[in-house]
Amino acid sequence: MSDWLIAFFFTLLIEVPIWLCWMREKSLRLRWFVAIGASTITHPCLWFLFPWESGDYLTLLITAETAVFLVEGVWALAFKVKRPFLLSFCANAVSCTAGLIGSAFF
Repeated sequence: MSDWLIAFFFTLLIEVPIWLCWMREKSLRLRWFVAIGASTITHPCLWFLFPWESGDYLTLLITAETAVFLVEGVWALAFKVKRPFLLSFCANAVSCTAGLIGSAFF
């Protein structure tokens, strides 16, 4: 569980500022809700429910990140965020890249 919490907070640290900056036209309270909500919905599912041991890691990573990108894009769309899928793609690309780099060193 502690590994998940570290990974979750690392994800929030990277993705939330991207979401907050992207949604400048929204109220601050809504921006925080949408930004934190996106990872709160997807991260536990990805960490605890996704079958990471079931196949090739690269294939699973691409599948998992695609699912997260789509779910978070729909989440942003529900709040009428401009270009929701581009936002989701950017935030997840940055955090996935940072996570891969971090895991190579730790």
